[in-house]
Amino acid sequence: MQILEKSNARVVPQSCIFPLTADLGFEQGGGVQAFGNDSKKQAQHFLSAMIYHRLWLGKKQQWGWTIGGGLIRNPGRYLILLTAGQGSISQNPGDPFDGWDASTSIQYMPNDFMTIGIEFASRHTNTPYFSGRGGVTSANGWNAPIGDPKTYQADLVKDENRLIFSSIFRF
Repeated sequence: MQILEKSNARVVPQSCIFPLTADLGFEQGGGVQAFGNDSKKQAQHFLSAMIYHRLWLGKKQQWGWTIGGGLIRNPGRYLILLTAGQGSISQNPGDPFDGWDASTSIQYMPNDFMTIGIEFASRHTNTPYFSGRGGVTSANGWNAPIGDPKTYQADLVKDENRLIFSSIFRF
């Protein structure tokens, strides 16, 4: 979508997009039901959505800026990826997993073969899920007796903030 005309006098936005994604998944049977909890069956579904805004800048559209975020509601931890270490996160029906994230990034694309970028991402969940300062494996890589995978507890946290520098080269 064209939003502003090109100008030789200054750098102006050239085009933008607004992608929106939503997902729904569920499990039924085996002691769980898709929606609604009752005394015999727990809800096993997930709902998620995200929206981003991408804006290209400059006369040659060599600069890009993206901002956006998303959320997830998962009352039964249906399809949650397990983290390392014993007992780090359960997949028990009825254990909720809720989270959200937001990010912004700037990319410079001097030609069709190279992209340089910087991104800030902030992610949050209601249960410890992200790798904390202590990591997700023991100091000796899970070798007994220090890192016995049967007893090792990963250092997980509910919040994660990252500053990411990237470069992409296409050949």
